[in-house]
Amino acid sequence: MKMKLYKGHTRKLTFYLKKDGAAFDVTGATIVINMEPADGGANQITDGACVLEDAANGEISFSPNADDFNTADLFRAQFKITIAAKDEYSDTFEVDVLEVI
Repeated sequence: MKMKLYKGHTRKLTFYLKKDGAAFDVTGATIVINMEPADGGANQITDGACVLEDAANGEISFSPNADDFNTADLFRAQFKITIAAKDEYSDTFEVDVLEVI
């Protein structure tokens, strides 16, 4: 998956998590997003809290703050899903933050 957003984006983002090709039931989970520059370096987002929207169907959201997408660059992101004290991780995906023209 690859997302394209503009620098300064602050609207809620919705995601649908899957596991083995089916909706990932994340009922009772705590989910955070982490994002770092694709070429390495310090995290742009560290443990960004996600909201369970429709947990049984894997629907979550993340509402970025003004600093989360303040740098135009190519990033890689990943969700950390904690259920019953066990951590699982999503596949990584690209986030391309573009300059506003």
